[in-house]
Parts: sequence; structure tokens; C-alpha cells
Amino acid sequence: MLDFILGLLPIILFFSLIVIFKKSTLISSFTSLLAAIILNFINPGWQMSVTGTVLSVIEGFLVALWPIGCIVIAALFCYSLSLETGQINIIKKTLEGISGDRRMQVLLIAWGFGSFMEGVAGYGTSVAIPAGILLVLGFGPLYSALICLISIGGSNSFGSVGIPVIMLANQVKLDYRVMGVNVAVQLLPFIVIIPVILVILAGRRDSKRIRDAFDKKIICVLIACTVAYIPAILTAVFIGPEMPAIIGGVLIMSAVIIMSKILYKNVENKEKIKFKTALKAFLPYIFMVIFILMVNPANKILYDFLNKYTTISVNFSAGDNYKVGNGEITYFRIFLSPVVPILLATLAGGLLQGTRVKVIGRTFIWVIKNNVRTLLTIMGIVSLASFMKHSGIIISVADGFTMITGRFYPLIAPFIGAIGTFMTGSNTSANLLFGSLQSVAADNLGINKYWLVASNTVGATLGTMISLQSLSIVAATVGLKGKENIVLKKAVKYSLSLLTVLAIYVYIMSLIIKS
Repeated sequence: MLDFILGLLPIILFFSLIVIFKKSTLISSFTSLLAAIILNFINPGWQMSVTGTVLSVIEGFLVALWPIGCIVIAALFCYSLSLETGQINIIKKTLEGISGDRRMQVLLIAWGFGSFMEGVAGYGTSVAIPAGILLVLGFGPLYSALICLISIGGSNSFGSVGIPVIMLANQVKLDYRVMGVNVAVQLLPFIVIIPVILVILAGRRDSKRIRDAFDKKIICVLIACTVAYIPAILTAVFIGPEMPAIIGGVLIMSAVIIMSKILYKNVENKEKIKFKTALKAFLPYIFMVIFILMVNPANKILYDFLNKYTTISVNFSAGDNYKVGNGEITYFRIFLSPVVPILLATLAGGLLQGTRVKVIGRTFIWVIKNNVRTLLTIMGIVSLASFMKHSGIIISVADGFTMITGRFYPLIAPFIGAIGTFMTGSNTSANLLFGSLQSVAADNLGINKYWLVASNTVGATLGTMISLQSLSIVAATVGLKGKENIVLKKAVKYSLSLLTVLAIYVYIMSLIIKS
């Protein structure tokens, strides 16, 4: 129990510094890291060596820079170049041409396009790129950030071509397709709830009353979006976890566009943009999708070639220096992460748009110079997560929860997944951290193992809304660097509310589904 209480202290300190003392995420993360290191040497239950401490922090720094930090830079470079060349204004007018209704724009960009980007790339692209577009459409920095954070709650489990689900199943030696089915079933309530929340947020600019956000037209669109996502869920059942987010994103975008043509056909657009002009403005984003799909695991020959010859593998534990995770290999995939595809897409799109190389280079350098603090913040966050993982602190926190809750453990299981993704910023990492714990708990309690283990990744998905990594990425994208605490305070109530719904759902079904 002492390990559990002490393990909570760095997390409590981090939250307190941000929410109560109004400190920046940069200061809060490094202060919490220092506190965790001190506690590690004081508490007999951990006491990871000095060498292990240094190596875990270095691992965190390097992982923070590649791919996480570089993805932020690449996404901001794409957005900033479109801003510099004025192409972003054409994108804005084109999207307004589909529908000037803010609610439709949110469903199209954040819910639909965001799900698609999460499926093909992940790593923060699903919040960074849609948030930048919403910002241009006039949603404001805070609303753009909040809307995109909430949106990923429906697709993150199946992000990056289903890697979180596949890795979770492999971790606990279960069939990943059956695991995908259980994840899909747990996500069902949220493919209805989350779009409703997004519509309410989008409609609040014009009215404070929630009911004013819903008229007959938007209700039809919400129904269409929900129905469109059902085939994506069925994909998880009959094909596997690789494609639901991608197919869901495409179907949602199609549903919104079709419904806007039907329901808003008599509404005149502010300005008609020619197809050729719009296509030119969207070139970087079109190339982005193409290049990311090219290096997707589904393209096996190219993926295997790049994975073999452009991947750097490192064993940071250097033998037996970690308390948890000795022998784990960290992979730095140069061409298989979204960084290179996004950079190449931005470069190719910019050149075809007629942008001079000098302007492209100047914009890239400006983005790097103006985001040094962002990179340092991400380094602080990821190094904190890395140290807490390898020292055994996170395991102590999870073990404490299982001991306290007993038979009511399914109520807390999704929150454990959320804690994992809050600290690590990664659904996959949260699954690797706590997947085995959920499996053992299921065995001990006689609960269906697939069902309980699946709640870890779905809980991690809802926790992504307030994960330190997501907050850093989206804050940097919308111009709220150093103000992540403001975004956190807005997002936390949605994350905790949805996690509570999931916890009740998981608990009730755990009593029904046989082990």
C-alpha cells in the first residue's frame, strides 16, 4: 500500500502544479520527474539504479524527439506553409462550401477526417491536423483543441492500423481478432455520445442552450454518421482491427457530405471555389494520406523493406538496469513513422503549388525556432512516463487499485488504462504496461478475459483526451503553448465522464459475459 500511495504522488504533483498553481506543463513535467526520481531512491520497493534512472530518462528524451516531437514539427510545418502561401484560405472556403454550418464542419473535419488520420497514422496527427483546419475556420484555439481531443475518443483504439489492439492481444497471448470484437462492442456507446458532444460544442457559439444545437437537419446528420460508423465496427468483427478507424473516417466524411447536399441544397455558399483551385490547395494533405498509406503495414513488401533497412533498434536497459522492461527494444522507424511522409507531402505539395524553395525553407526553420519550448515540454512528459514505467512506479499504482477494489475491479479497469495513456501518451504503451495486469485480474476474479483486457485499451482511448502528449501536440498546433493547463481543465470533465460511462458498462457486462 505504501508503494501505491507514493506512486500516486508524482501524478498528483503534476496535476496540482498545472491546475492549482497554474504552472506550465514544461515546469510541471520536469518537477514531477525530479520528485519521482527522489521517491525511487527513498522507497525500498523500487530503488532502480542510477544507471537505470539515467538510461530511462535518455530513452524518454529520444522517444520524445522521434517520432513524437518531429511529428508535431512536421504537422505545424504543413499548416504554417499553407498559411504562408494563402492556400489555407482556399481550404477554409472549400470546407465552408460543403457546409457553412459549424456543426457539420466539426463532424466532417474532427470526427470524420480525424478518425481517418488516426487510422492511417496516429501519433498525434489526428489532433494536430484537424485542429489546425478548425482554427482557420474560426473556431478559436481552445475550442479547436477541445473538439479534436474529444473526437479521438472514438477511434484511438484502432489507430495506426490497429496496432494498439494487436499489441495488447500479443501481450496477453490472446487472439487479436476476438480482442478487436470486444473493443468494438465497448466502443459502440461512444460512436453515438461523442458526435452529440461535438455538435453541442460547435453550437455553443450561437446559443448557450444545449437544445438549440439540435434541429431536424443536424439530428439527421448525426443519425447518418452513426449508421455510417456501424460498417466500420463490423469490419473489426469480420476482418480485424486494422481498418475500422480508416473505413469509419471515410464513411463519416461521405455521410456528412451527402447529407449536406441533401439538407442544405438551397443554402447559398459564401463563395464558390473551382475544383482545380481546391485540389491544388489540398495537395499537401492528399499527398500526406497517399504517402502514409504507402508505408502502411498493409503494403507488405515496401513496409518490410523499410522496416528492415531504415529502422534503428536500441536496448536502453543495457542489460539489467531497469526494474521493469529489461530487454525491451525501442525501435526508431525513420520512414515508417508519419514524420517523413508528412514532410515529403508538404514539400511536394508546396512545390506543385508554385511555392519557392526559399519560402519553404524559411517556413521550416521558423517552425523549429518557435517550437523549441514545445519539444522540451514533450521531452519532460515522455521522460517522466519512461522513468515511472521502468522504475515500477506505474505498476505499483495499478496493483494498489486492484487490491483496493476487489470484485468491483471492472469499475476501475478502464481508469487504469486511462492512467497509462495519460502518463505515456500512447494507447499502445498503456496496453503494454497494464495488459498483463488486466489479464491476471480477470483470472483471479473469474471474469471474461477478453472483455476485461479490452477495457484497458478503450479506457486508454478515452484517456487520450487528457494525455500529456496529446495536450502538448494540440496546444502547440493552435497557439496555446504553455497554456496546456487551460485545455486540460476543459477536457478532463469530458474524459472522466465518458470513462465513468465505460466503467459502468464494463462492470455490468462483466456480470453477464461468462469467462
